[in-house]
Amino acid sequence: MLTIRLPKSRNWAEFAVIAKTVEMVLEKKPMKQWNIEVTLSTVSTICSNGPTMTEDARASEKAYPWLCGLVEVIIKRHRHRLEGHFHLLIIALQSLLRLLIIPWPTATLSSLPANTSTSPPPDQQSQAARFARLLTLTCEPSVASVTRGQAPGGALDSAPDAAKKSAAQHMYLVLVLYIKLQLERPVPRGVRAALDPGVYSVLDITTHEGRRVINEAVDGSGRTIFREMYKQYVRFGKWNGI
Repeated sequence: MLTIRLPKSRNWAEFAVIAKTVEMVLEKKPMKQWNIEVTLSTVSTICSNGPTMTEDARASEKAYPWLCGLVEVIIKRHRHRLEGHFHLLIIALQSLLRLLIIPWPTATLSSLPANTSTSPPPDQQSQAARFARLLTLTCEPSVASVTRGQAPGGALDSAPDAAKKSAAQHMYLVLVLYIKLQLERPVPRGVRAALDPGVYSVLDITTHEGRRVINEAVDGSGRTIFREMYKQYVRFGKWNGI
């Protein structure tokens, strides 16, 4: 009920209280599958449409940490609920990434030319770091996050590797969107640098086949961006986790 109420918040104080309460409940209590799914879907919906207060010039800046917090607690505490439903996490991550690069209200102004350069929100770099953490949590899972909710006696050592393989089947889609967004809007250097650890963690688990799929999913300009991205990944070393 609280999660469904979140997009309908009447002001930012109410939005913050609801989001903090939902995050606390997710942190402390076992959740049914429906609760996890509706939370991820709500995050995606808010990223796309905004809450009822998006006329505020700093709307996305205010909402972003709370939305990331909801996704983070699901990745850390309820990862077992994502098996078979990983696409919902991917949609939420893609929605957060789009909101990061194209904040409200710019994201909802269809008349704005695609090559228009806008000044990034003051907090965009810290938002990028927060989003990058979601990527690293997904691609470099702890033993606790991937064994919570499992029956005792499971193979603890192999659980993170199995989770990485599962994530690798989907996380390349986040990179595809990141490449395409860079063609839509200029991404400030500081924001790209803040995103790099997360991007590198995705590349760490992306197979050769996955890289081929990324190349095929973008146009020539996108492939140029991806080649540079991969070159930087190789040059500065592979991500070793959190």
